[in-house]
Amino acid sequence: IARAEKENNLDYFSYASAELAQTRLQMGAPRAEVETPLDYLEAKRIDGKSVVTLSIRVLIEQIRADLDLRDGDAASADRRATQLLQELAAAKFDAPRYMDIAHLVASKAALAVGDAPRATAHARAALQIVEPIARGIDTSADVGEALLLLSKGMIAQGRKAEALPL
Repeated sequence: IARAEKENNLDYFSYASAELAQTRLQMGAPRAEVETPLDYLEAKRIDGKSVVTLSIRVLIEQIRADLDLRDGDAASADRRATQLLQELAAAKFDAPRYMDIAHLVASKAALAVGDAPRATAHARAALQIVEPIARGIDTSADVGEALLLLSKGMIAQGRKAEALPL
């Protein structure tokens, strides 16, 4: 990360910072330790402008929403996911890989706050995004995650019979 920053390789700097935070999250690090590279990334400016693109914003908010869920703050994760989708819609952002992530985050958060219909709707949106670009419908992890969240949402709505084939 330091080398990328020194060489002004902003793409590598941004993605590596997000990956470091994600790794720390997966290792169960304290919230402050997970957020340190994200905070540094968000503070980085070039010519007075933030280096955080909308794609990177999605990754940052995914990590923070996962932290919220890990810490038992489903309402915060839900607010974060809702605000992220609003920001992406306002910017007319439509990069499939990142829209998929945003909808999966929103689905998990909605499920965590008990809003199964909204969780299901976001899982369906993610599925519609990833199915056409997946390596294979039965081999893509993105499709699998969307289907898992879709089935959890359906089960939470009492639609277990519909969810089982998923």
